[in-house]
Amino acid sequence: RRRTKLPTTVMVPPTRWVVVALAAWTRRALAEEYAATLAPSSRCEGVALSRAQFSDAGESVVVEYGAETDQAGYGAGVELACSEILEGLGSSRCVFLTAREVRAEVYVATSVLPGSDVSSVAGAVVAAGCEASDEARSTSVVIEEARSPLGPEVVLQVADRAPVCEGRLSVDARQTTGLGGRSPSSVEMRVVDEATGEVLYRNETVALSWEVDIASMAASRVAVEVSLKNFLDAEASASVEVELSRASLPTVTLLGPRSRSFSTLEVPVVQTRGEATSCENRTRGERGAAYSYRLSAADSGAEIASSSTSRDPRVFKWDEPLEIGTYEMVVSVRDRVTNATNNATARVEIEAEPLVVVVDGGNRTVSADNASVELSAAGSYDPDNLDATLSFRWTCEACPETRTDLETLRFERGLPPGDYEVELVVETRDKSATATTSLFARNTSATSVSISGEDGGL
Repeated sequence: RRRTKLPTTVMVPPTRWVVVALAAWTRRALAEEYAATLAPSSRCEGVALSRAQFSDAGESVVVEYGAETDQAGYGAGVELACSEILEGLGSSRCVFLTAREVRAEVYVATSVLPGSDVSSVAGAVVAAGCEASDEARSTSVVIEEARSPLGPEVVLQVADRAPVCEGRLSVDARQTTGLGGRSPSSVEMRVVDEATGEVLYRNETVALSWEVDIASMAASRVAVEVSLKNFLDAEASASVEVELSRASLPTVTLLGPRSRSFSTLEVPVVQTRGEATSCENRTRGERGAAYSYRLSAADSGAEIASSSTSRDPRVFKWDEPLEIGTYEMVVSVRDRVTNATNNATARVEIEAEPLVVVVDGGNRTVSADNASVELSAAGSYDPDNLDATLSFRWTCEACPETRTDLETLRFERGLPPGDYEVELVVETRDKSATATTSLFARNTSATSVSISGEDGGL
């Protein structure tokens, strides 16, 4: 029987050729698109600056870009010279907070003020995923004022009673806060006779430290007044009454604020500086001083037993935290030679620790497919009383109805597609604290596409 040799080329129906070609083209197109998402583009436009704003304390400026950046190749939290990426900030140091925000510590750049311009260095920062910025150009924004600027708080260090025979009164305001790390823009220090209102001394030195000649002052009591402005034009003032004594007393000065606050978890500390008189031309070795401390309740005056753990007699550091309340600490300095004593009083306020509110399960994307969604506040607590009973109140205007007074907020049937802001108020008998979180419900169902030919699937 004669055998017939079959051809080596198999003919495929025209319809199937079309399907094969379409499938191959689709695979190539998808592969190219996916590769494009992985490989950086060689040509990217620079990212423009969108805004810049002073921090509330005034020591830094946060600069924001209009899109996520490559952070100039630096990781978040890595310090760099601002001049590498921004112009107009002098010798400030910068750090990227996120891929869109960079913080500049401008307290060293005294010329940077609200209304100053800050510009990007062309090509220094590009969009995330870009390799180069052939078309990059510099953009500028004006630095805005702080949202809620903190005003300065004048801290005056001066003796309550000063011996006139010493000839001088030291006044120190260098621990003043709220200056943004800079010198104040203006200062006025005055010494006023409390009996007559006469200004006995005036100085406008911005160094915040003065030596006042009191040898010729006839007043028995004076007010030492300091008023100043910071570079944001926020004003503050403080005044301390000082007795000008004709006795040869030691001097005692409280270091830091006369009134200070601590939490129940902090150990209070009071620091002083004392020195015996030099009025009799005694040498420094003959001017030794001894310290003693007396703590009492501010409202009743009842003395409270206390002891210090500090080896330095000028520092009183409580051996344990104090209970919530207001106290007065009288510091006495005694001249070891004459036994003359001088006092200063510090006011110590112990404040309750705020509630710690913890919300687990928030700030996330959830599936809008009727699956249960939960937020838990089980981690919340009162630092002052770990056994305190907490009450909870959840609020979400757009959320489906559910019980809102439990430790856990639960949506049994899930959430419809949308964005939800949830507020939680946690309370005890005498405290309240609030926290907010967000949930983003999204559809997760996907549409599948298949390509098949006449003879079945590919």
